[in-house]
Amino acid sequence: MQFRCWHPDDARGKAPHTAATFLEFIESLSASDINFSSNAACYDLVIGTRLNRAKIDIRTYDEVRNFLSLVAYSSYVETGTASLSSATFEECLSIFEEQFLSSRTALREASVDLFLAVEENGDLRFIEEYLWFFLCARYVVKFLQAHDKVKYFEFVQHCTANIFQRKFANIVIYVAYFSTDKFVLESLLGTLDGLFSKASTWLISDDTRELMIGVMSNDQLEIASKSDVTDNRLQLLQEKVVRADVRGTSSSAESAIPLRRAASGLFVVDAVVVV
Repeated sequence: MQFRCWHPDDARGKAPHTAATFLEFIESLSASDINFSSNAACYDLVIGTRLNRAKIDIRTYDEVRNFLSLVAYSSYVETGTASLSSATFEECLSIFEEQFLSSRTALREASVDLFLAVEENGDLRFIEEYLWFFLCARYVVKFLQAHDKVKYFEFVQHCTANIFQRKFANIVIYVAYFSTDKFVLESLLGTLDGLFSKASTWLISDDTRELMIGVMSNDQLEIASKSDVTDNRLQLLQEKVVRADVRGTSSSAESAIPLRRAASGLFVVDAVVVV
């Protein structure tokens, strides 16, 4: 209710947790140097700040980030959303316990309630969907790109091919943030080429920027036609002169109306023969 009063016309009033996360980020900026234009950097900072407030051992921050990334990708595979079953979550805990000798209890404390909410049926979901986008992309680049190229290529191709859906567009943004692989850009260009397959070679540059947002140039626009309309124009003028002559004479008093094109480009009547 306080957030709704603070900004009554803002959608944040309907999602106070989003506003709280934003304020959490702003507070964490003190005495730090960060690029405000990078949402991904903001989210990474929010994760660290939240772990710090929960008094999680700073030496485990990277481990927690890696675990949350696995959980995010697992939920993508299982449901395609930010939710996952309790069984899948337990599998993620088992993976870290077996492969990295992590503490199940410590990972649970660092993830549940801080980043994951428990549903009534026991399933879990990421509290903020945008952190799910971020962490899912992190796993794809940090793990799949290095250890499972096939799944990495399939994931990137699927997301870029469906770039017009909100979920995939957000994930691709963060994949591009984490990755320096040109395959991401090539896949995006491939999607564009498919959309404009019937168009000739195109180039987007600063020179065409004004045309993309509206005609703003001071240059005069010229419209040219390559069609020669001389013959059609001559025929129309002949018919017009004939009709005018017929209206002024008897129906049998018309003859050919010869026209010629003068040097000036105008059509003139050479002679009118009336019988």
